[in-house]
Amino acid sequence: MRGHIQQRGPRSWRIKAYLGRDGGGRKRYVERTVRGTRREAEREMARLVVEVDEGRHAAAAPLTFGELLDR
Repeated sequence: MRGHIQQRGPRSWRIKAYLGRDGGGRKRYVERTVRGTRREAEREMARLVVEVDEGRHAAAAPLTFGELLDR
């Protein structure tokens, strides 16, 4: 599953996209809240999935604190 949409209110949606696993093997996700119609939320989810696929999302390549200090 690449993305998921969940209704939070009458015109509020939570979109969630899978980023992959971190160094410890835990699954990582990115979540956003979209206000508007379901169709708008689906469009935003598609953009988010493309963003993750292209590696433009910062959480797509998580660093440990030690790796950050080494940089």
